[in-house]
Amino acid sequence: AVPALEARLGGSDADERLLALGALGSLRGDPVAAELVAGLFLDPDTIVARNAVLLRARAGDERAAPFLGRMLDRSSYAQDTRLDGGVAGMSEASREASRADATEAFLIEACKAAGLLGGADLQKPLQTLREGDPSLKVRSAAIDALHDIEATEAR
Repeated sequence: AVPALEARLGGSDADERLLALGALGSLRGDPVAAELVAGLFLDPDTIVARNAVLLRARAGDERAAPFLGRMLDRSSYAQDTRLDGGVAGMSEASREASRADATEAFLIEACKAAGLLGGADLQKPLQTLREGDPSLKVRSAAIDALHDIEATEAR
């Protein structure tokens, strides 16, 4: 299964790469699959790259930490047109709403992954979100992640 998925990762279709990424992510404990997923941290498609980071962070792969730290910065999503829904004929207001929803969803998932991965480098961006993010859902996710990190460190 892994060789067939690896072949799909090299394609130009981001949606196909995203599907292959999801399948590789389900192969927990497979070191080849883990390396292939980590290789997507710098994928030119931001959706693929961010999902790869989340998968590896949730698996405890510390290589994801610097990328996850950037994902915890709301401004990193500001110019990402891939988050706007990409539907032809969509109004600008709808595109902005779609981008805002996707940004919030990625921030929440990044907070959850940071809580699992832990590490001092992730605490500062989590504290920034906790203290000033405009979304109460994101603030709550940051608070939960910080508590998870503190609980893990206390053991």
